[in-house]
Amino acid sequence: MVQVQGVGKRYRLGTLNRQQFTDDVKAWTAKLLGRPDPTVPLDMAIDPQRIGEDFWALRDVSFEVRKGEVAASKAHIGFAARWLGANAVQLHGGIGMTEEYVVGHCFKSLTVADALFGNADAHLARIAGTLHVSN
Repeated sequence: MVQVQGVGKRYRLGTLNRQQFTDDVKAWTAKLLGRPDPTVPLDMAIDPQRIGEDFWALRDVSFEVRKGEVAASKAHIGFAARWLGANAVQLHGGIGMTEEYVVGHCFKSLTVADALFGNADAHLARIAGTLHVSN
């Protein structure tokens, strides 16, 4: 069993994880001159009163994972991914599997995701192997 206690994820509003030092310099210069941050898209602008305010996406979250629950989750997600991918391709017909359509790329990604660390069938077999059936 794995236990996790007191996990949290906090964001500070109005700050970004910038990729380049020049972005930080541009933002600092704009703030110094009283101008809007040029590195933030207009549709993502934040109320100036809230800049620097903390936003907790998760706060004090605790959970435990018992033996077999990860395998059961992986099996469920794998079967759902197969169903979703197959139905998306069916909806678009054979043309959905061509390189020009996004649905083909999504189906391939779902197939690879299902195969990572054992596919849904392998995890279901693992769960079935731990069950004890008595007559």
